[in-house]
Amino acid sequence: MKSSDYILTRQTQWVGNHGLTLTGSKGNQDRAAYTPDLDANLFEPLTPLTRANFKHVDKGNFTGSPAKIQYHQS
Repeated sequence: MKSSDYILTRQTQWVGNHGLTLTGSKGNQDRAAYTPDLDANLFEPLTPLTRANFKHVDKGNFTGSPAKIQYHQS
């Protein structure tokens, strides 16, 4: 098994073990790799300062559907 496949498998298991669901970037048309919202993709919420910094240099981190930061594979 390639390491990237192993990591994706483990991340998908983690999501399932925490009662979360994944969605594709275009709904159900592609691989389910995105959490439904930002906070579901984080161990704890971003601080207001960190969130403001991300928004200041936003390169699709918070915009789009889904936002880049919602992608569960790093």
